[in-house]
Amino acid sequence: MFQAAVRLSELSLLTMAMTTFPFPFPQPGDKNNKCDYNGWLYFYGEYPVSISKCRDLNANLLVFDSNVERVVATKYLQDLGVPFVNSWFDSIWIGASAQGTNRRFVLSKNGAPLSYARWCFNQPDFNHRECVAYADFLGYNFGYHDFECLGLFPFVCENSAI
Repeated sequence: MFQAAVRLSELSLLTMAMTTFPFPFPQPGDKNNKCDYNGWLYFYGEYPVSISKCRDLNANLLVFDSNVERVVATKYLQDLGVPFVNSWFDSIWIGASAQGTNRRFVLSKNGAPLSYARWCFNQPDFNHRECVAYADFLGYNFGYHDFECLGLFPFVCENSAI
């Protein structure tokens, strides 16, 4: 539990779901895809945008290394206002994909296999969905699901230096 709490302290929330913000929320193409609100900078974007933004910060997209970390981080994100209430539509991007790997999902940061992967029921399911997001789907509990890489979701970068 302590390790999960330490990892949690390394998280930098870069975005929240659109319902949290005053409208209009910035759209892709707006300067930096960011919204200044309550002293935070929140970002969202397509999977490639999230990977790039995290790398610009010398960080990586969030990936859970254990169930304890997943539970603690999910609670933390909910406490910060990430709603996770509207099925797939309230997902966050996760640092894993199957891009160029013939449906073998690996870590985006280094291509290594996922050490922990909690998939939602019947996931992954579509061959054309190569990126991974995290959501609570219809009471099946929280887990990963595959999604088109050009979908727009919030994202969290992690790095102890942030």
